[in-house]
Amino acid sequence: MSVLGREKILEAIEAGEIKITPFKKENVGCASIDLTLSNQFRYYKPGLGPLAVKDDTNYKDITEKFALKEGECYLLLPGQACLGITEETIHLSPRICGLLEGRSRFVCSIILVVSHFTIESCFIGSLGLVFSFISPLAL
Repeated sequence: MSVLGREKILEAIEAGEIKITPFKKENVGCASIDLTLSNQFRYYKPGLGPLAVKDDTNYKDITEKFALKEGECYLLLPGQACLGITEETIHLSPRICGLLEGRSRFVCSIILVVSHFTIESCFIGSLGLVFSFISPLAL
């Protein structure tokens, strides 16, 4: 596996091997594409006891979905986690795979962005992220 540089990423997009909707050319870096966090989130329902992890365990049973309105904020308290999703939809051809990683600027706020995973070839969809706040201060 090799890493594509900016020119090769743009060529792959032009050839339809990588499709990003909505696409912003200015989000293509020297060997990456910046994605945007959408306003759609899921938070874990309060008061849950231990979770039995089984084949039929469904995250929708233990989380609540919400959407932030324009200008609205979500208060992430110490020890909390929430799920986010990208605004963009990604479609990769059989020849392309990728990696999703959180941005390092969030580390300064003591927010763990758990998102390092492989995006397999032929993937179609939006990408999920888990935010876990480990600081003693509310943000």
